[in-house]
Amino acid sequence: KAEEAKAAGEKKKAEDAKKAEEAKKAADEKKKAEDAKKAEEKKADDEKKKADEAKKAEEAKKAEEAKKAEEAKKAEEAKEADAKAASNDKKTWKVKVGSPSGFEGGKLDKGAVTKTLNNGNSAYVKCAEVVGRKNPTMAGKVGVKVAVASSGGVTPTITSNTTGETTLGSCIQSRLRQFSFPKPSGGDAEFQFSLEFKAP
Repeated sequence: KAEEAKAAGEKKKAEDAKKAEEAKKAADEKKKAEDAKKAEEKKADDEKKKADEAKKAEEAKKAEEAKKAEEAKKAEEAKEADAKAASNDKKTWKVKVGSPSGFEGGKLDKGAVTKTLNNGNSAYVKCAEVVGRKNPTMAGKVGVKVAVASSGGVTPTITSNTTGETTLGSCIQSRLRQFSFPKPSGGDAEFQFSLEFKAP
């Protein structure tokens, strides 16, 4: 009986040890599975975090690029506006003064007459600007005969006008009357010259 009891005790002890071993093994496997699951979840979280950061970085990059593009566009528009304004400032009527010819009567210094006519360019441009407000594409040639009295008085006459603008001729006459030509020697004198107008 003592032997049987001993054998039974050892058997129970062995069974308990086996159960404990199995329980420990099961616990270890469960822990490993939980650790693996946690590691997988952590990995997934890290990847999601990285993906979110990458997405934010991409969005920030796009926003920066869009901002730069907008600034570049504004700078280009400002540049174009400045260029347009500068271009408008430079848009003036072109007036070509023809050489005086056909001198008759008293003697006039052709060089002095030419200089006086050329110095009056701004006056011709003013006339063109006034008429050009109504006819911005006006162009053509105006022929003028100028009589200069021995007293210095000036009497201009329009001999031809291909611009079709009589107002332009009247303006030129009015301006020429204010010019100071050299007084002719040997009596009254006259000459002819032309003005060619071109729109800006």
